[in-house]
Order: sequence, then C-alpha cells, then structure tokens
Amino acid sequence: ILRKCDIHLISILFGLYLFTFMDRIKLGNARVQGLQKELNMSGRQYNVALLAFFPIHIVFEVPANLVMRRARPSLWLGGLMFCFG
Repeated sequence: ILRKCDIHLISILFGLYLFTFMDRIKLGNARVQGLQKELNMSGRQYNVALLAFFPIHIVFEVPANLVMRRARPSLWLGGLMFCFG
C-alpha cells in the first residue's frame, strides 16, 4: 500500500515541481531574449521583479495545503490544474 501511495504522490509532486520550475525559468529566458534592454531595467530592478514571485508562492502555498486537508487531494489538485489550464 505504501509503494502504491508513493507512486501516485511522486507523479503528482513531480508534475507540480515541473510547473514551478518552468515558471521560474520564464524570467531567465526573457532576460536572455532582451527583456532588460526593452524595458530599460537595471540588474537590481530585474532582481526585484524576480523576487516578487517567491513571497506570493509562499503565501498561497499554506492555504492551499489547508484546503487540501478538507477536500480530497484528487479534487483539489484536479481543480487547480483545470483552473491553471
């Protein structure tokens, strides 16, 4: 039973980690493509823009975990994926 739960959880967590990683590298790719030049940003302004994403992620992570305790994880994660899509 433990192995079956692990397989299901690892696949879901891998998908969520993949989406988080893709979200993080978007700004890096935009920087390479010339974001700073187009927006006339300094290096510090770019770092502040990058820093703005992480506190929002932390703030929303705690309530999401609390909702997942009350609702079934399959419904909560499925609903999140539907809304994300």
